[in-house]
Amino acid sequence: MTQYEISRRAFMGRLGAAGGLLVSGGLLAACGSDDSSGSASASGGGAKGPLKLGYARPTTGATASSFALLFTPADMAIAELNGKGGIDGHKIVKVDLDDKGDPAEEPGVFRKFKEQGVHFVVGPNSSGTTLGALPISTSLKILNLSSAVADALGDAGKYPYTFQMNASAAQEARAVVEWCVKEKGYKRIAIIYADDPFGQTLTDDSVPVIKELGAELVGKVSHESVATAMTPFLSSLKKNNPDVILQWQSVAPTIAATMKSYENMGWNPPAIGHCSLLTQTTLESASKDTLSNKYGFYLRNFTWADGSDIAQKQKDYVTKLKSTAPDMGGQEAVTVVTPSYDFVYALSEAITKAGTIDDTTKVKTAMEGLGKWEGMLGTYAFGSQTHSALDASSMVIASAISGTDPKAETFFRERVSA
Repeated sequence: MTQYEISRRAFMGRLGAAGGLLVSGGLLAACGSDDSSGSASASGGGAKGPLKLGYARPTTGATASSFALLFTPADMAIAELNGKGGIDGHKIVKVDLDDKGDPAEEPGVFRKFKEQGVHFVVGPNSSGTTLGALPISTSLKILNLSSAVADALGDAGKYPYTFQMNASAAQEARAVVEWCVKEKGYKRIAIIYADDPFGQTLTDDSVPVIKELGAELVGKVSHESVATAMTPFLSSLKKNNPDVILQWQSVAPTIAATMKSYENMGWNPPAIGHCSLLTQTTLESASKDTLSNKYGFYLRNFTWADGSDIAQKQKDYVTKLKSTAPDMGGQEAVTVVTPSYDFVYALSEAITKAGTIDDTTKVKTAMEGLGKWEGMLGTYAFGSQTHSALDASSMVIASAISGTDPKAETFFRERVSA
């Protein structure tokens, strides 16, 4: 969640962890493949030295398995680029550091990256860990990607070396509420949300849009991120007779428990949430009747609709993703829309334009200069004013029940928005 779905294994691990949502810190562990030495600039004999690409993520502890898949697309991009000679002649070498999913670990992790000559980092990928990293990563001028939804991550003035290539919470909340009000005609809206940075931010961003569009917020209730007894929360919303529920949750067992509670209560209101509501875990947790009016925020490139099919480029990408990670633990719909693949390719273009892997200010400027850029996930609009780059045209609403269609192949969904 990270702002993406948490797997069943991570959930069970969390239940057993005294620290709850965050794994408490220990010593930093360099787990990865920093098999290079010396400077990352050109070396003797005309050969260029390696480009070190950091991964900031939990590699130990309860959340490690749920975060691992968010880096699979980056692994694919690295393998593809290295097969073509690397980035501007520099072979990409991963430097994998364990942040334990703990914001308190991030300053030490990023200092370690700096010591090892790492100028570019994929991660961290939760709002809490990213915000914990930003003061030090910014001061060290380490250029990084975060897949979290926190709106602050796109603030190019405050955090000039951080890029957010997924939708921000503000973008996602607006897309969802506009679909509810403008396309579906819902006027009475209730919100159930996880009491964590993910759920809180999306709720905070949804409320003013509901008011702006002339709809009414008829109920709002929060719960612990890993809660599974959902009936009391839903009962408090049911009495207000909402037209639709905004379901801002990211933990898979919590979403599944919410679906079960709808069934147990004999109440089946339309509900819409994050892409984690579209996963196989959700599909396995509820009947088709319950799923028939459940929806999630998704990306256009991985949806179909009447008169439009999925492009072969995305089909080929999914085929490669499946071969790279055969077992995604039901997280296919989350993994496929993770932007680390596009980040590595955008970074490659920016480095080639800048002509350096050492001066991140030049690379940042080149990244901003990409302008309208077509990636695997969608269209990005890079610029110096905002680093929340995903263009609104790439954002859609998809149906959960379409995941049972053979056409979905566990990754694709049917688009229900314009």
